Amino acid sequence: MRKSGTFLAILATVLSIFVLLWHPVRDEYYYLVSALSAVAAIGSLRSMLETFNVLCTRAVPDFFEKKEE
Repeated sequence: MRKSGTFLAILATVLSIFVLLWHPVRDEYYYLVSALSAVAAIGSLRSMLETFNVLCTRAVPDFFEKKEE
């Protein structure tokens, strides 16, 4: 099964909310979570583009083709 960027994006969002509510004194936590959010955004975008490329390269089915009998 192929991994999607959705899990990483959800994890980054949950961590961002946790750090927002926790209000840590040190800035390293903010930097770490913002870097994780950036990686999650890039991963989600890459996954979305790969899916788009697969959908665009498949042949369009011809449902109205007349069959001769």
